Amino acid sequence: VEYLRNQSYKLDGTVLPRDHAIQTCLDTSFTNHGSNRMNQRIEQALSYAMQRFQTSVVGCVDGYEITRDQCQDTVLADGRHYKKRTPHELKSLAIVIVQQQQQQQQYLQNNASR
Repeated sequence: VEYLRNQSYKLDGTVLPRDHAIQTCLDTSFTNHGSNRMNQRIEQALSYAMQRFQTSVVGCVDGYEITRDQCQDTVLADGRHYKKRTPHELKSLAIVIVQQQQQQQQYLQNNASR
């Protein structure tokens, strides 16, 4: 990112207003704010996919929710490597897989009788 004299930033040839550039950096950084924004974008993408493909058979483990405010569970409190949270994440994944299989079976049963 190149800082320009007119309080703008140039990124890959595109000039961004200063406030937009700062917000973009905040939204994509390894901070609680950046992680929360990433989580919101993932939720929006999943919601769009479910509407677009007319399905509710999409599972997701919310890693942000599992790790939010749990820095004491990270290696050297780095806020990135949640080894102590891994069992909880794996259990959540197993639950999502079972739920998705049950929903799929229910869907197949409902449509087999048509």
